[in-house]
Amino acid sequence: MDAQTLLIILQGLLTLLVLIIGAVVKSAARDLKEVEKAAGENAIGLAKYQLHVSENYATKNDLNAARTETNESLRRLHDRLDNMDENFDEKMTEVSRDIKSLLKRP
Repeated sequence: MDAQTLLIILQGLLTLLVLIIGAVVKSAARDLKEVEKAAGENAIGLAKYQLHVSENYATKNDLNAARTETNESLRRLHDRLDNMDENFDEKMTEVSRDIKSLLKRP
């Protein structure tokens, strides 16, 4: 093999190497564009989701206020039930006395 043939083979190998590198770079550039496009779409989707959450979900302050209001309502309800128990006991004692007095009558 003479030097010129070796040079032609080397030139062909270098051309093939440049083609391969070019194809890889072109593919990487296309993939990068797709990733950038997807990232932009994700950013838009995230912005829409943040807007949805801010419009439709309660804040911590709202939840705390609702919890406080619910606890106060439950406290009032418990107080009413406790009063009903006391009133019931008093009424039952009164009814019991009335029944006893009725039974004692001739």
